Amino acid sequence: MTILAVDTSGAPVSVAVAESGRLCARFWLEHGKTHSEALMPCIEQALAGLGIGAESIGAYAAVVGPGSFTGLRIGVSAVKAMAFARGVQTIGVSSLDSLAYNTMFYSHSMLCPIIDARNSQVYSAIYRLGALGASESRTRRVLGGGGAGCPNGGASAQLGGTGDPHGDGRGLPGGGTLIRVAEPAIRHVSELAGEIGRLLSERRDAPTCPARPAAGAPSGCRPVVFNGDAAPKYMEYFERALADAGCACCMAGERDLLSDAASAALIAHGMAQRGALTPPAMLLPVYLRASQAERRRNELGERR
Repeated sequence: MTILAVDTSGAPVSVAVAESGRLCARFWLEHGKTHSEALMPCIEQALAGLGIGAESIGAYAAVVGPGSFTGLRIGVSAVKAMAFARGVQTIGVSSLDSLAYNTMFYSHSMLCPIIDARNSQVYSAIYRLGALGASESRTRRVLGGGGAGCPNGGASAQLGGTGDPHGDGRGLPGGGTLIRVAEPAIRHVSELAGEIGRLLSERRDAPTCPARPAAGAPSGCRPVVFNGDAAPKYMEYFERALADAGCACCMAGERDLLSDAASAALIAHGMAQRGALTPPAMLLPVYLRASQAERRRNELGERR
């Protein structure tokens, strides 16, 4: 199946096409244009570059959030319109899942994508690589599935395969299984640091990675890897907070820092294989909280 994925959840606009789990095209644009101006030209260039038309697309995927409220609406609306016109189904991919997928190739203890929610709050989730243990099989979610409890019909299932969003041939460590150990939520940065410390303390028996740890890390410690647009803003805080708990952390490199349609397209391929497809009418943004205008309206309503 050929999947076209779009990501308008943050400042950049990106479009990717994947076929049978292999990334074929990737367009990225962050050059002052609005998402509404940039998205369709990027899609047209991706298809033209591959020499295919819309009739070749078997499903459309959109990064559904959390992220920019306006950006998410533009991306989701565009995907719904294209899917309606073609009579094909859609796939909703979490921006946090997509960010975590970016950093699956790092030597690390845990992955923690963070998106700025302002006021020292972040949209976040926590992931690790490896197989589910018997004691956690009922409580831990594995990225990329298809059942109740996940946005747009996503579920607990395994994200496998050898897809690489950067196309440089790196294989997936740990068999390619990305496990979500803390669900997407808005967290204060202090709450998130505490949750990471607790989760790491529960896994003290995990094998260490031979790769060089982050600066200042205890001997044999694998760092927690942060990415997302809030990572540069809060890295100093997390370095101090996690050092107090005896943990190391580092920030992903620039090319892995932001959500990318390439990762979303590869995740969407795995979801399509498991039947996690959504009718266009059911594809919805995932905000995790009300918009500022809605919160203001509710506040005014409570005062009357």
